[in-house]
Amino acid sequence: MKKILYWVRKDLRIHDNLCLQWASRQPCEILIVYTDPKELLRSEKFRQQFQSESLQDFWGQLSKLGLCFHGIKQPAEMLIPDLVKRFEIDELIFQNEISPEEIETQEAVLQKIESTKCQAQSFWQSSLILKKDLPFPFERFPNGFSEFRKKVEYQLTIQPPVQTKWENLKQLNADGLEKPLIEKLNIKNLFLGGETEALKRLHHYLWKSDAIANYKETRNGMILLDDSSKFSPWLANGCLSPRMIYQELTRYEQERTQNESTYWMFFELLWRDYFKFYVHKYEASVFSLSGIGKKKSRKLLEAEELRRFEIWTDGRTGYPLVDACLRELKQTGWMSNRGRQNAASFLAKTLDVDWRWGAQHFEKYLLDYDVESNWGNWNYVAGVGTDPRDRSFNVIKQSYDYDPNGDYIRLWIPELSNFQGAEILEPWAHYSKFQKSGYPERMI
Repeated sequence: MKKILYWVRKDLRIHDNLCLQWASRQPCEILIVYTDPKELLRSEKFRQQFQSESLQDFWGQLSKLGLCFHGIKQPAEMLIPDLVKRFEIDELIFQNEISPEEIETQEAVLQKIESTKCQAQSFWQSSLILKKDLPFPFERFPNGFSEFRKKVEYQLTIQPPVQTKWENLKQLNADGLEKPLIEKLNIKNLFLGGETEALKRLHHYLWKSDAIANYKETRNGMILLDDSSKFSPWLANGCLSPRMIYQELTRYEQERTQNESTYWMFFELLWRDYFKFYVHKYEASVFSLSGIGKKKSRKLLEAEELRRFEIWTDGRTGYPLVDACLRELKQTGWMSNRGRQNAASFLAKTLDVDWRWGAQHFEKYLLDYDVESNWGNWNYVAGVGTDPRDRSFNVIKQSYDYDPNGDYIRLWIPELSNFQGAEILEPWAHYSKFQKSGYPERMI
């Protein structure tokens, strides 16, 4: 019987899992192993806790099916080749990842098993539209999102979620392989990690609350849980398949309602896909100061740039909307999409700080950190991506548009809890009224 090693990466789910589906085509013995990606080692407690919960849930789901899951804290380029040799594995299967760092790890693993009998099979499954289903050769991937959207919508091919034949998967006898306990950090996150919670959230947002029907109107909200879908933490970890979202969204449109909001959810999934393919195409350029766009150079002396960055990360810029967003991020690991755009634009355009520092700060703290979405969006906002317009957000106007009563600002800046309206949206314009509150004057 064939022996298969399934190297789990960002695909911590049993639904719509191409790796498991492939393995189950015929009876086999399977060894399922996970090891932390390098990026997780750079993250704060919020994402580490979410990851731990996701691993525990995946472990539990597999256990119900009579399968074992090994989470081992060892670099993949050392662990995977060792397991291939130790258990005489016939086939290694894994999800294709996209960022240069993950590809480097992947290539190191494959190089070390070249001399063995083991064959490797990888699967593209992290996007809604699979790479093979793009309606154009990947070499002709369009630069801008609008062109990408028009092309894929005109010839849309989305595969339905795949099914695994669980009866064909038998646990490989891995005596001697450690089964370490998955670490629990006892941190209370906004969301629980794991496939079980992901599917609960999907059901709630569509079928239980009907919140999806108002998504386009509420998605810029920054306080309420159902202002937006909040699917991103589970998508980033692979606990929720984008094709499962699309399948449920299509069913919702057929059985309940189809409107601008349901389309807008699909539209946002396309944005996510766009950044996946964007990073896949431009590779390391995405992570450079100039990105793939026009040449950028530093404008500040190092000490001043560092000062501005530290005040930004601490939420002490004197611009309430920006400060509230950064404080929420540090305290919870979460920030709304509207907040992210304002915070990023303010750092890159108003403060003239190296935008990559902000991208790395988000990588460290964001509960839903996704390499492609994070760095692709920072390229976009910093003006070093494919957007022909070098746009900049007016954070005061944004405050009036999206937090007119200052409710979000008061939530995260207690120094301003006694102020209302224009006072809280532009505190430095009214500084004489509350200079004793402890809130800093604007820094620039």
